[in-house]
Amino acid sequence: SAARNNCVPTLAEMSRAALNVLRHADDMNNGIFLMIEGGAVDWANHANQMGRMIEEMNDFNAAVGAVIAWIESNSDWQETLLIVTGDHETGYLWGPGSGSPATWNPLIDNGPGALPGFRYYSNTHTNSLIPLFAKGVGSPWLIEFATGSDPVRGAYLDNTDIARVVFGYYDCTLNVELLSFSAEFMGESIELLWTTASEQDNDRFLLSRNGVVIASVPSRGNSATLQHYEWTDTNVLSATEYRYTLTAVDMDGAQFELSASTVSTTPGGSGIAHDYELGQNYPNPFNAVTSIPFTLAEGGRVTLRIYSTTGRLVATAADQTFGPGRQHVSFDARDLASGVYIYSVESNGFTARRKMVLLR
Repeated sequence: SAARNNCVPTLAEMSRAALNVLRHADDMNNGIFLMIEGGAVDWANHANQMGRMIEEMNDFNAAVGAVIAWIESNSDWQETLLIVTGDHETGYLWGPGSGSPATWNPLIDNGPGALPGFRYYSNTHTNSLIPLFAKGVGSPWLIEFATGSDPVRGAYLDNTDIARVVFGYYDCTLNVELLSFSAEFMGESIELLWTTASEQDNDRFLLSRNGVVIASVPSRGNSATLQHYEWTDTNVLSATEYRYTLTAVDMDGAQFELSASTVSTTPGGSGIAHDYELGQNYPNPFNAVTSIPFTLAEGGRVTLRIYSTTGRLVATAADQTFGPGRQHVSFDARDLASGVYIYSVESNGFTARRKMVLLR
């Protein structure tokens, strides 16, 4: 065999070099994107060369370690997202002599110190699921996008979802995480209340009534904590139904509708917004305890159930009577494992579902 060429840089060395060059780019303030591929891992697997496969995998792992060390020295996990995955599975690890059409032989144990006898059934690509690891800012979004369900592996991402997460997070158009929005008739006026969980580059909120803008409320600036807003509509008529819409406007003037609520000023009525709604839990992702908000047009029995992504009922958060209007249930998930869960509400014929993410 040919002698080893020690003048060829390792994948770890090339990774560090690329990051150091990009760090000094003129537009570094806009961030950088780098994809590192251990292509030889793929070639070795296709060629059924296990020794080379192990060697190349070790080289790839060293590159991952080098990138992690670079991030922790030159950046941090609050501004950098690292994703480690593959582009495909090679094709079912069987024994020697296996192959198409459907010839199967078992793996051979060649004893201690020797590589096993093996062969990939396919010399091409398969649709088998492969692992994905992520750390850093935006990584919980990957769990949110794992909407596929495999009977063995559970929730999974499509490969295009990775790009959707990356571009969706760093070029996110929805700069406001809305926790609640409600409208309530107070006798002679309608009080509008809303709460945001976070705001980024949000300039103001627009309030519309029956499709016409009636107010502009300034944002309180970038925030990662709860912000409470209120505005009162004093120009209302009796025995009239109004639909209010809350819209966020970013620094560039782009508008994004966040929520809507309908309320009646009928005398003797409840004066409560009579839309049914299941809100997003907060915080999300969460560790152990989260609050699940919902709105009822009429009082009645509410059943709030928690399911795994495979459809298994794992908990009942509420099964009791609630009055009309905005309500919430505190859910304690300390007995559940980390992952994506579906919460479902049923009341008076209304049903809705949302996803939430439990991270330990």
